[in-house]
Amino acid sequence: MGDLDLGPSQYIAALALVASAVSLVLSWRAGRRTARITTYRSATDLVLDIDRIFISNPQLRPYFYDGVDVDDQADDSNQIAAVAEFMLDCYECIWDIRGTFSPEDRRSWGCFVLDMLDASPSLTRMYGERSVQDWYPALDNLMAAERSGQLRPAASPTAAVPMAPEADLELVPLGAATARQVWEFHDALLARTFPADELESFEELARSLGDGTGGTLALDDGRVVGGVVDERYNDARVRLLSYLVVDPSTRGHGLGARLVHLSVAGAQGALVVGEIEDPRRWPTTATSDPAARVRFWARLGCRVLPLPYVQPRLAPGGDRVRHLLLVVIPPEGDAAPESVPGPTVAAFLREYFCVTEGVEPEDDEYRGLVDRCAVPSLRLWPLDELDAALPLEQESGLEHRAG
Repeated sequence: MGDLDLGPSQYIAALALVASAVSLVLSWRAGRRTARITTYRSATDLVLDIDRIFISNPQLRPYFYDGVDVDDQADDSNQIAAVAEFMLDCYECIWDIRGTFSPEDRRSWGCFVLDMLDASPSLTRMYGERSVQDWYPALDNLMAAERSGQLRPAASPTAAVPMAPEADLELVPLGAATARQVWEFHDALLARTFPADELESFEELARSLGDGTGGTLALDDGRVVGGVVDERYNDARVRLLSYLVVDPSTRGHGLGARLVHLSVAGAQGALVVGEIEDPRRWPTTATSDPAARVRFWARLGCRVLPLPYVQPRLAPGGDRVRHLLLVVIPPEGDAAPESVPGPTVAAFLREYFCVTEGVEPEDDEYRGLVDRCAVPSLRLWPLDELDAALPLEQESGLEHRAG
């Protein structure tokens, strides 16, 4: 075959073909960029529409930004419900186009929507009601991503995890932390968050590490900014997430959910439970917001046991902590079961009280709690149905019998 001999017309045609291909690539890139800008503006336009509602109706803002719940008999309850539905529709649209966002924008939008749900009992309640009817499949996807840790990059317990552009956090197993780090965690975070009767001493915490107690600490340049403590009750095959705390400077980036995820992932098939304050009984303070905690655990898919739960006495001079909720934390990536075996919960309570109080109690308060578990299974209730799961008059009656 001889050498290819191209004339001027062939060269011109080849150059035109190359120019056409380059133009096509540039047009595709420009179109993709335009599409991203358009969808991003669509998301911001929806948020601006929401902002206009509160500019025109500032009296509604506390119900959506400050954690204030609405009374069904309030004059503006219908307006609040209408705004909540509008906002959920907007958030559904925003997360439905998540595939057009950059990874950074997708994480930011996801955190924004989750934080808004966390701040508003009205939004959380309506989402729970509508989600059962499959009204919000995109938001369901967001909740699943949050529960499984997919919203942020997964990491090993000892890896440095970028939680936000301004902070690289290191996650360290509690048993591998230094004594000073454990002390800082206890003194700077736990002691400032939990009442004295809810908190075991630093000496007891340090002594129990490696002997049924584990967890994870989060460090920011060596400073402890969060952590979770979990306790194994081997006879009952139950793991208790006894403490979860995040420094206020680090909140809003999913660290709390990540810490829970790590503890649940290490449970190896055991039932995982947690203790939280009943927001109907515990007030909001400068360091504690029980209603926000309930919304956080609800967002992770947790359900509550219908028990007037009491935390055992942690120290000889202390007292039991009443008006708590015992919640079941779902397995990694799964939904919480509809029920759990009553004998499993009873075995956990016996082991927990024996370990902390020295012997199995015989008082009416303890017996009434364990007797409630003398059924084949205990139904689990959504956290937004506390009045149905545990009516307050029922709890008051048990407390009266305890004397």
